[in-house]
Formats: sequence, C-alpha cells, structure tokens
Amino acid sequence: MRAAPIVLLLATMLAGCAEDRELGLVVDRTIAQQTIDMHPQYAGVPAEASGGERTAAAMARYRSGKVKALTLPKSSSVGSGTSTSN
Repeated sequence: MRAAPIVLLLATMLAGCAEDRELGLVVDRTIAQQTIDMHPQYAGVPAEASGGERTAAAMARYRSGKVKALTLPKSSSVGSGTSTSN
C-alpha cells in the first residue's frame, strides 16, 4: 500500500514530461496571425473617403464652433425578441 502513492506521484511527474506536439503549432500560428503582411493584396488601393474633404469640413466646423451634435442610434430591448430599425 505504501508503493501506490509513490507510483502515482511518479506517473504524474512523467505525464508532465510528455511532449505536446500541438503546443508549438499554436504558438507559431499566433505569431503568424500577429505578423504584418509586407505585401498585402490591397496595396495601392485608396481607402474610402481618403480625399480629405470630410476631414477638412469637420475641422472647419470645429474651429468655427459649429460642431454637429452626436446622434446616438436607437437600441432595442434585450430579450424581447423584437428589434427597432434605424
């Protein structure tokens, strides 16, 4: 009966030494997802509304004190099964 706890302890210690082949792949995949694509497919395509007209108009309104009021979207009640459209 004294050998059972020792065997259990040794088996637990050896299980910790087991090689997990998938663990390294998870780390590699995470690093790959966080790596910047140096040659993205969208290179050279201008972003929408990147001309600066909207930004210039917003800055002019800000400087003249005529900032547009913030409009909050209508929210639906949670759990009722119905939604409101904006």
